[in-house]
Amino acid sequence: DKKNTDAYAIKAFIAVYQKRLDEASQLAEKALALDADNATAYHVKGAVALKQGDYDEAIRLSNKAIELNPNIAESHLVQGISHLSKEKYLEAENSVEQALEISPKFAQAYVVQGYIDYSSENDSASSLDNFKKARELFAEQDNSRQVEKVDEIIGILSAKKS
Repeated sequence: DKKNTDAYAIKAFIAVYQKRLDEASQLAEKALALDADNATAYHVKGAVALKQGDYDEAIRLSNKAIELNPNIAESHLVQGISHLSKEKYLEAENSVEQALEISPKFAQAYVVQGYIDYSSENDSASSLDNFKKARELFAEQDNSRQVEKVDEIIGILSAKKS
């Protein structure tokens, strides 16, 4: 039943962010056993594959999640990070752009775009702009831990620029 499927998928989603990857994967499998077209469950499995370094599998699962529900910004971001990890910068950029179209205040997507800009073109100005945008959004969300991390990156890029 849909209620149980969604409950498994949401618990799996939370487990990923708590870095309980085995549990997340098992919960996603339970959701998929009840509903083979549960986009959130595919997203979770893609996120787990990404965190385990299986970028091809992360892309495959994210593609499935996006096919089922193109409005899951996080799936586009998992796809983007996976492409970035494989040094496929154009594909990474396209995925991140999709994530930002869906969710314009998705701070983590600006972080990834910053890495793409720096990695693909060594474009520290554009990269710096993206990290500053991410910082602004993290600050709006009162996410001081992420603000500190981004401030560190901004400091490094600013030092290289001068």
